[in-house]
Amino acid sequence: MYESLLLCCEENELFAEASQIFSDMRFYGVEPSDHLYRSMVVTYCKMGFPETAHYLIDQAEEKGLLFDDVSIHTGVIEAYGKLKLWQKAESLVGSLRQKCTMVDRKVWNALIHAYAASGCYERARAIFNTMMRDGPSPTVDSVNGLMQALIVDGRLDELYVVIQELQDMGFKIRNEGCRLFPTMHLYRIMIGLLAKGKRVRDVEAMVSEMEVADSSPTFLYGILNSGNHSKAEKLLGVMKEAGVEPTIATMHLLMVSYSGSGQPEEAEKVLDNLKVEGLPLSTLPYSSVIDAYLKNGDHNVAIQKLMEMKKDGLEPDHRIWTCFVRAASLSQHTSEAIVLLKALRDTGFDLPIRLLTEKSDSLVSEVDNCLEKLGPLEDNAAFNFVNALEDLLWAFELRATASWVFQLAVKRSIYRHDVFRVAEKDWGADFRKMSAGSALVGLTCGLTTCRQDASLQGYPLSPKSVVLITGTAEYNMVSLNSTLKAFLWEMGSPFLPCKTRSGLLVAKAHSLRMWLKDSSFCLDLELKDAPSLPESNSMQLMEGVFPKTWPYEKRDKVIRADIEGGKEKLEKMKKKVGVKRRRKLVRRKFIRGVVLSKPVEIR
Repeated sequence: MYESLLLCCEENELFAEASQIFSDMRFYGVEPSDHLYRSMVVTYCKMGFPETAHYLIDQAEEKGLLFDDVSIHTGVIEAYGKLKLWQKAESLVGSLRQKCTMVDRKVWNALIHAYAASGCYERARAIFNTMMRDGPSPTVDSVNGLMQALIVDGRLDELYVVIQELQDMGFKIRNEGCRLFPTMHLYRIMIGLLAKGKRVRDVEAMVSEMEVADSSPTFLYGILNSGNHSKAEKLLGVMKEAGVEPTIATMHLLMVSYSGSGQPEEAEKVLDNLKVEGLPLSTLPYSSVIDAYLKNGDHNVAIQKLMEMKKDGLEPDHRIWTCFVRAASLSQHTSEAIVLLKALRDTGFDLPIRLLTEKSDSLVSEVDNCLEKLGPLEDNAAFNFVNALEDLLWAFELRATASWVFQLAVKRSIYRHDVFRVAEKDWGADFRKMSAGSALVGLTCGLTTCRQDASLQGYPLSPKSVVLITGTAEYNMVSLNSTLKAFLWEMGSPFLPCKTRSGLLVAKAHSLRMWLKDSSFCLDLELKDAPSLPESNSMQLMEGVFPKTWPYEKRDKVIRADIEGGKEKLEKMKKKVGVKRRRKLVRRKFIRGVVLSKPVEIR
């Protein structure tokens, strides 16, 4: 039964559920089969927990189960590499070397790439040399790992040196009939790596040795990543002369690059060129230009471009909605946000402005219908729209509204059902890829339920730790990890950064339970809507963080209540236990006894 359930979970990528079922199975004493061990190792690697996968491998081998499939070990090594835990990957390979006469090539390559992710070129080169000496011989993957290690370590000047060394060792990299891989493939690898290091001249020199038609897409992508837009424009001209017409997707990439560098006018020029060429346009290039102006703070120009798009016969869709709602959530003043949302209303989409200004019961069904329509659309339409909407509602203190929108997103499977695993008595949560507002809503709702469990049932049981997964990525220039950390620390919570892995916040169960039960900050975690809209945004972005998550007057009030509550508790304890009086010591005169020098004989 357990194996069937786990197989279903694996097929549907329900990894968290699979982990829970596996734990229950072990708790009830059901011994996993060989196939089940393999399946759970893969599952834990996909969840980003290679340590647990490694532990399962060791457990299986202690019971006499041997994993002959090399992909099991390479999967764990690759997962370690992604987390920059190359020491543990190295340890796993070391144990394999003791068991095998020759380590498989895929294992060596996985270790090289684990080193490369952390920029450990010397270690990667040592493995490469071992493969050259003892076999199996290196492959294209091995060479790619070496060069990637140099790039990550910032040693771009040594790239050509490495290539020369490989040539001296007999690898025919540049000539036709390559021993390892096609010449064009190597050039593309080098272009991508040099572009990441913003070595534009080196990339140009390398491209001059290739055919323009084959190299230009990769080169263009690299140049855009390096931020050198003039070079990209020249390359587009060369592509056209060579008969290679840029696609809409290529031009969109160029506009996004201009947007990210704060050059909305240049993005608009690209759009104008597309119009002149008569290419069929969608909302995609328009959204790039509009988003560029919104991010640059040119709201009036963005609204003007929205009206131009509508005149051109294109109806605004989820891309445009998300751009405007996101910009409204970042507006410093409520009046600015209202202007942006009214612009959407004037084009036929009034849901965001109504959520901000109305208290109608019909809004719930309307939002639900909107999310249902967005669900099947491409580009994560529903997910991005809900993220922006949650930021808007949290920023302007409509927290109860944000709560039911969040629940609708869970209902529609836009957000995972296991965001906060309170129902499983786990209390952990995974907020990765969420916006700051969405994560704060989910966290507060989860803490509310946790507080009820802590007061009534005493969960979680010690010594279990509670883990919040935030990730290390930024969503729309906002660090989710830093924002949640600031929010929790301002409340005095016991959550601290994990010492071994970034992107995790960990709290001891006992400390968390006591904080939830006794802290004044946790007395009223219910999400409520403000009676009226505030004049300004309650979340001001500072260096990628939304630190202003609590109104300062409320924070001071709670702190004072916490201090007064502590004094009251102390007084009650004194009255209950009583104060023991110290015994007064009386000083008495010390009289030394008389000792006779010659004892008198008594008869």
